[in-house]
Amino acid sequence: MAARLAIFAVPIALGVALAGQSQSQPQTHPAEVSSPTYEYDVVSIKLNKSGDSKHFMVNFPGDGISAENVPMRLIVQYAFDFSDSTRFSPMPSWVDSERYDIEAKVDPALRETLSKLSREERNPIRQRLIQALLKDRMGFTFHRETKELQVYTLTVAKGGPRFQASKPPSADPDLRRPPIWATSDREGVVTLRGERVDIAFLTRILTLHLRRPVTDKTIGLTGNYDITLCFVPEDGQVQRPAGSTPLEAPDPLGPDLVAAVKDQLGLKLQLGKGPVEIIVIDHIERPSGN
Repeated sequence: MAARLAIFAVPIALGVALAGQSQSQPQTHPAEVSSPTYEYDVVSIKLNKSGDSKHFMVNFPGDGISAENVPMRLIVQYAFDFSDSTRFSPMPSWVDSERYDIEAKVDPALRETLSKLSREERNPIRQRLIQALLKDRMGFTFHRETKELQVYTLTVAKGGPRFQASKPPSADPDLRRPPIWATSDREGVVTLRGERVDIAFLTRILTLHLRRPVTDKTIGLTGNYDITLCFVPEDGQVQRPAGSTPLEAPDPLGPDLVAAVKDQLGLKLQLGKGPVEIIVIDHIERPSGN
C-alpha cells in the first residue's frame, strides 16, 4: 500500500456518533450566558463536488477558517475543541458524507486583538466564532449534559519520558513556526510525529485515536517536545474520514497504541471511568447558500 500522509498545524478531530443515553439533565455552560458575542466578518461555504473522500485541508489563518473538502462533522468538533467524537450526540449522515469548502475571516480589529493573546486565550474565542457560524448558516442549536464514560488517564511511566525537548526558539524562522503534527500509515502501521508540541496537544491526538477522552496527569512535563510514535491500530481504533480507504490488516506482532505510548514515549495510559461533558445536538441542517 502506498503511504498516505497528512500534516496539520492544528489539532485534528474526526469521529462517529455517541452511543447510549445521558444520565443527567441538560446544563447551561457559563460561557454561553456571559461571554461576549464573536462573529466572522465574511463567510463563504460551498459544497465540494470533487468526489474525493480521502483528502481534506483545514487551517486557521488569522483566526479565520480556510478549509477545503472538509466533512462538516470536523468543523462541529472544532467548535468545542473536542477530539473525541463520543462527546457528541448522533448527527445526520451528511455531516460525514458531504464535503465543503469554507472561507471565513474576522474583521481587522478583532484580528489585531486576537494576535495579542496567547494560544490558550484565543482558543475559547475561536470556538465561539465557529459556534456562531454554525448557528447562523446551519441553524445549529445544542445543550450540554454530563455522562459517565470510559476515560484514559495519562501519567509518566516508570523510568520517565523517552522523548526529547524541542530546541528553544531562536532567530531561525524554522524554529519559530507553530507546532506541527503529521500522521502517516503504511502497510497497517500508523506513525505519528510531532514537532514543538506540548502534552495537552498530545492528549488531544491520543483522544482522537483511542476514541475516548484522555486526561493529562503527567507531572513536570510543561515544555514543548519532539515526539515520534508508531503503532498498529486495533479494529476501529483509528478515526478516518467517512468513505476513506481502510488500513490493511494489522500485524498482530506490532504494538497497539497503549503499549506504544508506554514503550516509545515512557508514558502510561490507564483506563477507568469518570464524568465527561457531552454536546447534545438539538438541531443542525445543511449550510445555507452564500
